[in-house]
Amino acid sequence: MCSAAEFLPPLRPVLIVEASQPRQRLLLALLDFAGLRAVIAPNGSDAFEAWRGERWSLILMNMEAALLDGPALTQVIRRIEGQEGREPTPVIGYGAPEGRAAALAAGMDDHLAWPFNAAQLFEAVEARLGVGVGPQVAPRATAARPIH
Repeated sequence: MCSAAEFLPPLRPVLIVEASQPRQRLLLALLDFAGLRAVIAPNGSDAFEAWRGERWSLILMNMEAALLDGPALTQVIRRIEGQEGREPTPVIGYGAPEGRAAALAAGMDDHLAWPFNAAQLFEAVEARLGVGVGPQVAPRATAARPIH
């Protein structure tokens, strides 16, 4: 019998913008559990270069990313998407609960208050990708590689 995941088109990877190695490991594990491939950018500058060089299903971004914070990076991405006619990349920011207004004002699609749980993350990702993720969907082959 085939699972629903076998009929889903392959998704591009998720770009995680996070400097903290424990958070990187946690987010990679959660996204792997959800059946999504992910790549780490440890700061906003590396994330921008990664975004320029590849198409992403989603960006999961720490609001306080080093070198270029989440709202500033999102504004740059949105400006370039508009100038180049690129399809907007969904961006979910995370951080302090009071950062939600700044995230949305910068052009992010959603904001999760840190700490969040797996169900909250999966719900936000599903809303942006339009496909189910999580344990109810058979995992796709996953790979994670850090960006340096």
